[in-house]
Amino acid sequence: MSATETTAEQENLPKKQTETLETLPFEYQWPQDNIGEYYLMERDVCEYLKEDSLLQKYPEIQYHEVTKEERKFLFEQGAITEAEFHNEDKKVLVLNTDDVRQVMIDHFPSSYQRYVTTLHKKERQQAITKANKNRKMMSIRQTNALKKAMKDSSEYNSILLHQRKEERASYYDMQTQLIHIPARRNTKMPAHMTVPSKYPVALLPGQYQDYYYPYTSNELNQFPLNSVVSFPQPPQPEVVRVPEAFQMLEVVDESPAVELSSPIVTMGKREDVYDEPPRKKTYRNLPSGKKDPMCGICLSGPEKNKKGMPEHLIHCSECENSGHPTCLDMSPQLVRIIKTYSWQCMECKRCTLCNDPHDEDKMLFCDECDRGYHSFCVGLTQIPIGRWICDKCGMCASCLKRVPGPEGSAAKWKHEFTIPADGGDPQFLQTLCISCSRLFRNGNFCPICLKVYRNDETDLPMVCCDMCDRWTHTHCEGIDEKTYKELSKSKSKYKCALCRGEKEERIKGVHRRFPHFKTS
Repeated sequence: MSATETTAEQENLPKKQTETLETLPFEYQWPQDNIGEYYLMERDVCEYLKEDSLLQKYPEIQYHEVTKEERKFLFEQGAITEAEFHNEDKKVLVLNTDDVRQVMIDHFPSSYQRYVTTLHKKERQQAITKANKNRKMMSIRQTNALKKAMKDSSEYNSILLHQRKEERASYYDMQTQLIHIPARRNTKMPAHMTVPSKYPVALLPGQYQDYYYPYTSNELNQFPLNSVVSFPQPPQPEVVRVPEAFQMLEVVDESPAVELSSPIVTMGKREDVYDEPPRKKTYRNLPSGKKDPMCGICLSGPEKNKKGMPEHLIHCSECENSGHPTCLDMSPQLVRIIKTYSWQCMECKRCTLCNDPHDEDKMLFCDECDRGYHSFCVGLTQIPIGRWICDKCGMCASCLKRVPGPEGSAAKWKHEFTIPADGGDPQFLQTLCISCSRLFRNGNFCPICLKVYRNDETDLPMVCCDMCDRWTHTHCEGIDEKTYKELSKSKSKYKCALCRGEKEERIKGVHRRFPHFKTS
């Protein structure tokens, strides 16, 4: 199987007959604002899976009846007929895309594999069509490039001339250090007023100058008192300033009959007193103040936990409570995180945003760092069910984004689970954003590193296994550039590390826990 081909390589290939693809259920986004959910027509899904009614068999699927505006949109897209559009009494049901794909994964694996394969072929044809369209648009742009450049130059010159005329009329000459101003905008003075004088300004006391202003007696009387003639100032009494700490010691040492409101020494302003500034408080994650701290659950010290194994205690930064991480059901990753800040126990837990310990019934805790938050402080109307991650820890495991969706949307993190090989309860796998979760559920991910790919030029080099038909990154397989070129040949065969048994399969199937397994 050859490796992924770039867009340029696809353009150089000879044109082939367009492959007829299988018709897939019509999928659309509603509302059309880039943050809406994706839905599938119920009748198309039932026809594709050859089922009479998918909702009766799987009632956990989220669905809704289309609105009037949504019905009009489906008619414009050709998803429903004109009779269905005008007959509003007939219900048209649509199903949530994520729920339908999960049902296909769990109960229709062959149909899901066929669905994903057709979807990938359709995306490939769309990419080739888009590349051909871009090539045609580029040729048209090159034809009009000269005209557009001349038009842009003309507009820029007109704007520049307008600015020079209206905004940049005055300018500073750096050589002569003079400010040049257009003559038409200033009133010219008479010639006799611009003749240089022999005595323009008096430089010494008593020296004559041409210009002076003679004040009348009435004008002098209107000036404030002592503003023209300054009388000598009287001597100011010397004020002795003593630090406030010494004054308080002097008052305490005297008898109680001395009034505290009338000190003996005259004090200056508060800023004139030189007191030692208060020391800043520093918070450190110190051990408990008890001499022999004990776990509050198993009542043992560091020598053993509830399993009889030695384990270090973690201590609350507010009180003297301590506990073993095993007794508190904390994972090693969570213990490493809580050691980086002043951790608080359940009795002392405060909201990280408002620092208020009250409203404990509305307090929720991050599953990654165990910090506490009020639901109303983070913009939630109720406590979420399942896993919840705060803004300090929220990050997509694939694209490393810090927000789950577009800015301003109410999108939430998607938590992916995997089914263990022994058939036990689903286990947490990773946290993804909205876009990466959609690609992950479509099967667009490397089975070794579990990071998604988007079938565009931003993807890393990948190879396809001939055994399991899955794409893996070359760096995950340890494939160098020379081996990658050999695999690009049409007759080359390749088996991935998972099929060879060199690496362990991390995921058996994507599992989205339904009402009896709530997720956030």
